[in-house]
Amino acid sequence: MNYKKIIALMSSLCIMGGTLQTLQSRNIINTAYAEEDSSNTLNFTAIGQTIPIKLTNNDNLTVTWKSDNENVATVDQNGNITSTGVGSCNVYAITSSQVLSLTVIVTEESAETPDEPVTVTLDEIHLDHAQNTAVPSFNGADTSAAQWSSSDTNVATVDEKGNITAVGKGNCNITAVLGNTTYIIPVVSDYDPAEDSTPEIQEQYVNSFTLTNEKPTRKITTQAEGLTWSSTDENVATVD
Repeated sequence: MNYKKIIALMSSLCIMGGTLQTLQSRNIINTAYAEEDSSNTLNFTAIGQTIPIKLTNNDNLTVTWKSDNENVATVDQNGNITSTGVGSCNVYAITSSQVLSLTVIVTEESAETPDEPVTVTLDEIHLDHAQNTAVPSFNGADTSAAQWSSSDTNVATVDEKGNITAVGKGNCNITAVLGNTTYIIPVVSDYDPAEDSTPEIQEQYVNSFTLTNEKPTRKITTQAEGLTWSSTDENVATVD
């Protein structure tokens, strides 16, 4: 039945001397998603919610359901009203002898505004040969889910647990992103990897000599200090 027929039926009921009956005694089966009041109004608080409606004391009647604005709410022939858009409309239950009306109002709560990003700069960390590693402090906060990065990996690196290691001289920033908060840790490194390198061993040929049974031992004299002595074949000769 289209909307024009609804109007015609409503007019005929008025001519018969009666006023339109409403769903004042309606039975709302499920009000989990609606706010119910004593008036003939059904309030939805979000789009896409469905509430079943049925007529009380009219179980044997054939009912045709109709919405006058399906952009706000639709209704199927079982009386299930679904909110489709913000606004208001009327839903009609049409029987052979009466037209019952229900006002539907749909509102939608605004989405929560996400928290604004926050940047926090922590205390500067100084690294050198005496201490070339560090772990920044977050006042006990859990940083296991943080994403770590270094602005210059030639100065300092950082692993997935937040362990910072100096690898060269210079300044850089270590960054930890945790949720909507970005932590920046300035790093000053005086660490010089060249100072950790092992000096190149220089070999110097002194002289050759022969050991015999009569003279199996000989002392080598040199003015150099701090020498480390070794033999290429201790099965032939040893040196202390």
